[in-house]
Amino acid sequence: MIQCQLHFNCGNSSGVEHNLAKVGVASSNLVSRSIFFLLLFFIPKLYAFDIYPMYCVDSQYIRLSTFGFEGEDNEILDLKTRKAAKIEMKNLSEILKANFKSFTDKSGGYVAFVRNCSNLDHMQERFLQILADKYPQITVERLEITPQNTLDSDFELYKFDSIASAKILKSKGSFRANFESGDFSLKTIPFRYKFRAKMPVLVSLKQIEQKHMLSFLDYTTSQVDFDEYNHASLRVSGQKLISKTVIKSGEILLSRHFEEINLVRKGDKLNAIIQDGGLNIITEVSAMQSGNLGDTIRVKSKDNKSYQATITSPKEVVIR
Repeated sequence: MIQCQLHFNCGNSSGVEHNLAKVGVASSNLVSRSIFFLLLFFIPKLYAFDIYPMYCVDSQYIRLSTFGFEGEDNEILDLKTRKAAKIEMKNLSEILKANFKSFTDKSGGYVAFVRNCSNLDHMQERFLQILADKYPQITVERLEITPQNTLDSDFELYKFDSIASAKILKSKGSFRANFESGDFSLKTIPFRYKFRAKMPVLVSLKQIEQKHMLSFLDYTTSQVDFDEYNHASLRVSGQKLISKTVIKSGEILLSRHFEEINLVRKGDKLNAIIQDGGLNIITEVSAMQSGNLGDTIRVKSKDNKSYQATITSPKEVVIR
């Protein structure tokens, strides 16, 4: 059993709160059975899906198909009699990997499941997806969505369609949602939102001198409130970065502090191989963009014609 700690709050002016209690993890024989099922068909499907913070479900059983793996109805979690429940992503990750599933974690650490969702639940689910797509590393601790005006008496007969616009640059704001009414007409209703969330940032562990090649020994990860988050904060990646200025110890690392070391830089002279059937023609071109091995960039020939080319070495590209 996995204890839930956080709430999601979504409701009208009176407020409806989901206290996400406990979720039952599938028994070992259930997981084993699902693995055997996949092995029985010899080769697992390698589709990758995003895992979001919230899912509306119609059954007490959570299946692989819940996350988008179509046709995969083997059960992996059991909500039992609970209206809503939440599981830590690290535990869900183990189950998905045991079932040979590829995925991108946008959950923020926990995944909530809500049964027999209302319109407001569905809207909350979509809002969290939009938030997770825009800020994949965000951890939402609480969310409130309330209508700006009194809802129609037959609002629950409407069918939630989509969120029309939500920039979500601050933890408080408004958006408009579309609903399909009983006569199949589309109604647009304004809502307010308010959430509490954390964002990860990289903080320097020591003074970083100018022209220093950044390594994982130079920084640590910390969390800041969403409204205090600088959208220019540096994210961990496989890029090779070199500092453009001196960075003090304890300072949050920003993208403007660094420049990427590219295999090919804009303006570099390169040998371009033009492949025409079995014939290779080599000509000199100039890089119009920077890039690394395998990247496709634009290059310019001596007669000022531009082409798309793939970088194959520091001095060579291939035009196909």
